[in-house]
Amino acid sequence: MAMRRPSLLSDTLLRDLMAAGQADVLVGIPTLDNAATVRPVVRAVTKAFATHLLRERTVLLNVDGGSKDGTPELVRGAGLEPGDLVQETHPLRTVHRISTPYHGLPGRSGALRTLFIAAELLRVRAVVVVDPDSTALDAAQLFHLVAPVLKEGVDYVRPVRPRSPWEGPLVTQLVRPLLRAAYGQRLLEPVDTELACSGRFAAQCVRELAWEHPAAEHGLDVWLTSAALRRGQVLAQVPQAHRPEPERGRQPPLITVFTQVVGAVLDSLEATAEDWLPVRGSREVPVRGALSPVGAARPAFDAQALVRSFREGMMLLRPLLEEVLSAQVRQELWAVVTGASPAISDGLWARCVYDVVAARHHRVMGRDQLAQALRPLYQGRLAGFLSETAELGAAEAEARLEALALAFEEQKPFLIERWNAGPRGGP
Repeated sequence: MAMRRPSLLSDTLLRDLMAAGQADVLVGIPTLDNAATVRPVVRAVTKAFATHLLRERTVLLNVDGGSKDGTPELVRGAGLEPGDLVQETHPLRTVHRISTPYHGLPGRSGALRTLFIAAELLRVRAVVVVDPDSTALDAAQLFHLVAPVLKEGVDYVRPVRPRSPWEGPLVTQLVRPLLRAAYGQRLLEPVDTELACSGRFAAQCVRELAWEHPAAEHGLDVWLTSAALRRGQVLAQVPQAHRPEPERGRQPPLITVFTQVVGAVLDSLEATAEDWLPVRGSREVPVRGALSPVGAARPAFDAQALVRSFREGMMLLRPLLEEVLSAQVRQELWAVVTGASPAISDGLWARCVYDVVAARHHRVMGRDQLAQALRPLYQGRLAGFLSETAELGAAEAEARLEALALAFEEQKPFLIERWNAGPRGGP
């Protein structure tokens, strides 16, 4: 079997993969000190292998980033419990469980790169990436995630989780509408850490993704989604259970997350411009299964603190914003700043974001500086959305998010104009 970039795999892992031989499904669990949550995740995967994927040749690969809490040992030892036991009726069923440290740059990108190389070596039909904190995962959900790849030839599957319109605002207010308008496909959860994909897509990513790019580590899910959206792959979405938030302390600060995600989006759009520049409008990405009702949970945001941050940030970063924003956008924004109740409209917000995308293209300043410039505008936008939807039900607030996405589509000609105009397209 041919092997690409074998130096990234240890000799031990190569031997284990060669012993496993060819497989149908590879389930990968990237870990780093996940002893508190990984056992039920492995149990769900093992049960899926023993039931829904009984006739497939399956491999579980734990790619560990140097855990100090015994996570790899738990992965190797976890499995079905007495209440889970099922009758194995297919004599040719093979299951392999491998746990390995990965080589190369530390972080999730190194783990998934190792996983995708292993998938290429095993010549799998499907790859599933499972989050080690997904304690609500069960065998049926894992099967539903991978089934479109195995049964329908889908290349890339993203989960859709029950999310209230007030949850995950960085996704709903920025990433989702921007990627939808850019690539013309309506993907609800573009940055979820779980996915399923074809072996063919994994192999393409091994060859073509800039794995060692700084943005690849913290924005890998954006990069993978952009790769799927730009290449004309067959996409699908699958409803999955709500996933609890990781324990406090296991996530970086919000300002760090904002900078990392925005930076990854900017870099992925810059790298794939020839694919998305001609796109107009959008189309649905099929959902395999019934979507859960929209949730009504309202996370505790301090709207007044967001307004203060917006106004103070606009004043503090005014010289920076003068370099990034076009004249008309600046004028409209300052009217909002000085208004009685700041609210950035859908269209204005889309043009603010597009100005930042164009500024990245024209190298007006660095990626992290642009994210810093956008952050107070995002805080103002979020404060306005919270105020506008304070008395609305979940369905009505969800309709507001759809209106925002349409505004990003309608304003795309503004992005094209700014993209082609040069770094100082406005006075």
